[in-house]
Amino acid sequence: MSYFMYSQPRVADLFLQEPSPWGSRGDSFLWRAMREWFSESPLPANEEAFIAMIKEAFFQLTGFAITDKKTIYISRFSHNSVLSGYISCEWWNEQGLPQLVERYRKARRR
Repeated sequence: MSYFMYSQPRVADLFLQEPSPWGSRGDSFLWRAMREWFSESPLPANEEAFIAMIKEAFFQLTGFAITDKKTIYISRFSHNSVLSGYISCEWWNEQGLPQLVERYRKARRR
């Protein structure tokens, strides 16, 4: 499967295919917000820079570090129910970020 919308891969392309299952109900809304955040960002030259970009975007969008081992509530990611605003930092750190790193690696080999 190709993750790329453009001939030059962008970070947002790595967010096109949404993972399943999520950690908490708000994770899907944060995933989409991050895809928008990175809509104009080219893939960085190395993996360390990519990981730093993801961690910084997570912090900018939530006010929390991706490495926090807790569930956080972000009201702007609450849609249709109060529970939908919850974000699992643990899921992002243990599932979401590793999936994105693997996609990054595949994109760099392309």
